[in-house]
Amino acid sequence: MSRKLVVLLVVLSLSGPALAKVFGSLDSTLTLVPTLGTLDLTSSLRTSYFTGEVAELPSSQLATIAYLTDREITDTGLGLQLIAPLGKGMVHLQTYLKRDIVVEWPIGTWQLLSDFALSWDKARSYLWNELTVNIYGVSFTAATALNWKAGTFASGLELVLQGTTLEGMGVTLSGVFGFSPELSEHTLVVEQGATLREFRYGELELSGVRLGCLNLDVTTRLAKEGFFWAEVEWELDGAGLCPGCDLLSDLDFLATVTFSLQTKSILIEAGALVEVVGDLYLYLRLVPSEWGLASASVDAIKLTGIGLWDLELEGAKVTALLSLWGRLYRLGTKDDLWLRAYDYYVDIEDLEEEEKLRYVEMPYDAVLSLEKAFGNASFALDLYSKAVDGGLFGLGLVTLEGYAALDEPFEVRVGLALSPVSGLERLVCEFKYSFYVY
Repeated sequence: MSRKLVVLLVVLSLSGPALAKVFGSLDSTLTLVPTLGTLDLTSSLRTSYFTGEVAELPSSQLATIAYLTDREITDTGLGLQLIAPLGKGMVHLQTYLKRDIVVEWPIGTWQLLSDFALSWDKARSYLWNELTVNIYGVSFTAATALNWKAGTFASGLELVLQGTTLEGMGVTLSGVFGFSPELSEHTLVVEQGATLREFRYGELELSGVRLGCLNLDVTTRLAKEGFFWAEVEWELDGAGLCPGCDLLSDLDFLATVTFSLQTKSILIEAGALVEVVGDLYLYLRLVPSEWGLASASVDAIKLTGIGLWDLELEGAKVTALLSLWGRLYRLGTKDDLWLRAYDYYVDIEDLEEEEKLRYVEMPYDAVLSLEKAFGNASFALDLYSKAVDGGLFGLGLVTLEGYAALDEPFEVRVGLALSPVSGLERLVCEFKYSFYVY
């Protein structure tokens, strides 16, 4: 099937009146797990076809698009992509289509993204679509998903309306029915049994609210039981707060305050951004003993975590995250080998029970990451800590990642997971060969 599609795309590119480009790549991953004594080799074939204005983009840019659903292109035109993990019994067919809306003159655009995943063994298949219409600065998006697994169907719908006021404030109104049709790591995350007849939640977001030197973003979520949570993000510009103060000229204060009625608590993420240093965040949770209109009392204040983002050190970027009252969390569709400290979470208590199922609790409570780029190569080091049962100095895991573009069609990425106790836990080598047809 994949060979026939490649031939068809080549014919289209040669016979079509408009400029067309065809790209492809073969990705192979070799995984060694010494603790289990296993060696696994997987490969994926990717073929992409572009026509229209999007095909006029540089070939180097189009060739790096791994998934059309990553939204890396915005030009009008058509894109088709076939992703076939060899030996997995599943194939993805993705589509990108964007056109101008013309009524005597262009008044906007519409865009359609889709991902059709078909599993031969019927273990799991899904159809995901997203339609976006932009007219005169107003955007409407409808995302739908239908998932079927072992004879069980689940469906989801999200409607989003966005606009901007004359004062520059952004307004977003959204609603979710069934499960949230979200692609995470190019995988549809599904709460089983959800249907479009079930209202999950709605959100109202106001962004870019300016009060002098204070910038505010306010989001309120209403669930089927009523009010669920409200979140206020604010940023205080140090230079605007004190224009003549050199001490505050490079300093911004940030905070996110989330009040949840379900957990009856307030989560505060407070931070300071120093342009020449980095961002320091404190995660605080206020646990009240009583909330009321007349009075409110706080039973405890917990410092649940500390985060350090974007610290520059000799051309390298350092990030760190520490959970003080529990473990770190990550999305279940992601792999620790390719994650950095900013990809983890210290608190998921305010999420809905269905949303919590997307996350995995890690056996670590802290992670320190170091990243460095060298032209066409990059390196990353991650240190994970187990405060209770870790090895030397609480160290529980060390991961290393290296990437290099060896030549124009060849790329390689290597990942290592090392345990201070058992040594090498996992070795992963990814190879990519790209080919071009014009």
